Amino acid sequence: MTAPPRARALRWIPLALTALLGIAASATGAFLFYDGEGERLHLALDYRAEWRAKDLETKLRAIGTPVGGFATFLAMQLADGLNPDGASFARWAQIRSDYADNKPRTYYWWPYLSTQDSAASASIASHPDPGFQTPLHYAPGGDKGEASELTLEADAQAATREVLIRAWFSGAVRMSRPYRTWGWPDSDATEIMFAAPIYRSGRMPTTIADRQASLAGVVAAGFSLHDVLEAAIRDTPRISEAIYISEEPWPADDTRQYFARYDPDKNDFIMEIGSLRPSDLAGVVIAKRVEGQGVNFYMLSQFLPAEVAAGRSPGPWLFLFSGLLLTTAAVGYVHLSLMRREALTTAVSISDARLRQTHRELEAVIRSSPAAIVCVDNARVVTVWNMAAERLFGLSALEAVGRRYQPPASGNGVQPPELGRAIAEGLMIDGTASLVTADGRKRDVSVRSAILTGDESEMLGAVYVASDVTDMVMLEEQLRQAQKMEAIGQLTGGVAHDFNNLLAVVIGNLDLIGTAFNPDSRNAKLLDGALRAALRGADLTRALLAFARRQPLQPAPVNINQLIEGVCTLLEHSLGETVAVVRELQADLWPVSIDAVQLESALTNLAINARDAMPSGGRLLIQTRNTHLDADYALHEPGLVAGDYVVIEVTDNGHGMPPEVLAHAAEPFFTTKGEGKGTGLGLAMVYGFVKQSAGHMKIYSELGRGTTVRLYLPRLGGRIRDAGVATLLPSTAAAPKTVLVVEDNADLRRLVVGQIQGLGYKVIEAVDGDQALEIASGPGTIDLVFSDVVMSGGLSGFDLVRELRQRRPKLKLLLTSGFPGAMSVPEREIEPGFIVPILTKPYRRDELARQLREILEEAD
Repeated sequence: MTAPPRARALRWIPLALTALLGIAASATGAFLFYDGEGERLHLALDYRAEWRAKDLETKLRAIGTPVGGFATFLAMQLADGLNPDGASFARWAQIRSDYADNKPRTYYWWPYLSTQDSAASASIASHPDPGFQTPLHYAPGGDKGEASELTLEADAQAATREVLIRAWFSGAVRMSRPYRTWGWPDSDATEIMFAAPIYRSGRMPTTIADRQASLAGVVAAGFSLHDVLEAAIRDTPRISEAIYISEEPWPADDTRQYFARYDPDKNDFIMEIGSLRPSDLAGVVIAKRVEGQGVNFYMLSQFLPAEVAAGRSPGPWLFLFSGLLLTTAAVGYVHLSLMRREALTTAVSISDARLRQTHRELEAVIRSSPAAIVCVDNARVVTVWNMAAERLFGLSALEAVGRRYQPPASGNGVQPPELGRAIAEGLMIDGTASLVTADGRKRDVSVRSAILTGDESEMLGAVYVASDVTDMVMLEEQLRQAQKMEAIGQLTGGVAHDFNNLLAVVIGNLDLIGTAFNPDSRNAKLLDGALRAALRGADLTRALLAFARRQPLQPAPVNINQLIEGVCTLLEHSLGETVAVVRELQADLWPVSIDAVQLESALTNLAINARDAMPSGGRLLIQTRNTHLDADYALHEPGLVAGDYVVIEVTDNGHGMPPEVLAHAAEPFFTTKGEGKGTGLGLAMVYGFVKQSAGHMKIYSELGRGTTVRLYLPRLGGRIRDAGVATLLPSTAAAPKTVLVVEDNADLRRLVVGQIQGLGYKVIEAVDGDQALEIASGPGTIDLVFSDVVMSGGLSGFDLVRELRQRRPKLKLLLTSGFPGAMSVPEREIEPGFIVPILTKPYRRDELARQLREILEEAD
């Protein structure tokens, strides 16, 4: 199979790249060779500069050493009572000229101040260093061997003062920095000075105080800097570079002061006390420190370009030529390899296309799978995370793939096995498990897992396939609970029915026997006690029949509000003064068909339970309202039929029930009261009566806040309505209204936002009251605020609406709560004449739509 023209054209790209890389590598190698040769040359020049610096240092020390010897000589004279004079200097100069080429231009003697009287001290008070007298100097050939006083310039005074102090403190010979002075015989010369201290004891004391006490003076010699440097490099071989004497090495972009520089073309030193720019100089510059006794500066050797070029070799060019030859050979080898690869590529292309197609199909299956699929490698790093896994775990593939899965804290409510922990630890798990999602929700899942193996059966990782069965488990639990209650009802109903027959015989016989005894006799009293116990048993069986939904009912149309008014009148007297009975009854309540006597008994039972939950007194709130339960709500409540209902709510603010008690509250004979204080049939009887009346009962309770029992009674003549369509939707003629939703529960907030957006409104979300106030204070338009009553943070729903009424009085408000105790009119009247409307949880979509529509259409 012949390669297409495009492939033949692309074949030249590797050849060109090989050639370019070979040329680049050869050039780089040659450059590195060249650079390495430069480094070797630099080391050689550095060695030469080091050698020259050491030579200069040695010669400079040789100049300063006689000054120390002369100081020793003068110390001996002082010890013999002789003062230094011109003759002493002349003898020393004669001795020095016998073995040294560098002769001092001037000799100095600084007597110490302690040798003078007070008048002399006063005459030299203006001297730069009051510790020394005006110096005596001797210039060879100038004063005929006589010493005379000399007035120094300011620059020379500063330089000599520095060297005097350093020589005195060190006790050794020290060299000064260069300074300008009146030259002799030339004018405006540059001079350096070597100074040595003279102590009366002939040796240097160890402490500064002893030195000051025994110091007689300082002797010094001034040398021409030109003469010193010229003698230092005289007869030095290979002077092919410029030499600079500097206080410090120069940077490449700065200007420095220099003592002098040596010009190899003129073979002479040029004195430089001024500016010299290093960037103007060519060649290699190497700085070396010159230091020692009396010596402290830098010597800078600048090698000429010819000197540098002489050290180069043809090695880099040879390396480049060899590299180009190897590049040519490599290009030929690559050409042959490409020809072989082209044949293999043609053979593999069909198999590769099939493999890619299979891989795409597998990816599509994984992506569209309704079950969550998660794959991890041996290091527990996630490699596959499909869309179903994103929905189940609450974590996107971007956040999961390529990282180790870290399950959130499971808490005490999650029992092993736990899917997230199994994935994180690489554990195999099959069957039903629990899962804690990223937002902390607990889900029930069905899991199948397997080990991923390679061609050699080595373990490559693990795969987990999980399906969310939370709703199924919940429905199964509800079905089991309903079946359990039904079974208990059948059992208790059958027992109660038979027991009633037995009690009828017992009571009838007791009545007959009672006629045979005198009413005041002891036997008559015993018979009366047995009769009362039998009658109490009859009451008990009636309660059991009510729970079993087998009691005879006499339903009839009833005005619920009137019935509740009558019950409340009785309750106000029977519950005691510590319990306040409050009622809030909807005026246009729908009629219902129910047994009024049994309903009164049920409400009385609920009121007595509420009173027992408030031992110190409290408030009993009875409310009524119309509502609609749709098919979606009925789906989660076995046996419930969707339709219109009248709701009766009985709420107390007592101690409430924990979840474990609430789960069994409606079961017969279950009670938390002490022995002999309750039968445990009160709520069970109410539950059975409501179910027998085709209604529904729901209990809501929180510890420390109270309990609410809701009785849903079917509307008389009501019909089932479609739950998929809201009964009221906002008008589409006008611009859509904006609703600010305030809810701290993330799951509930997402549900409410979706419902309101589905009704055609714009929605803004807030997680608490503080954020809601911040949003409401902004420039955006908000038509209505829909807020929960109980929220985390510092503001409750009532606090929020009070603040909003002050800031924006015309803003429409609506609250919602699952705790009916917050729904009384006094609590909802946040200001005189304004009662904030409230929507009871749980509510259906049509209730929410109706409430929003009514509030938004109200006149301001």
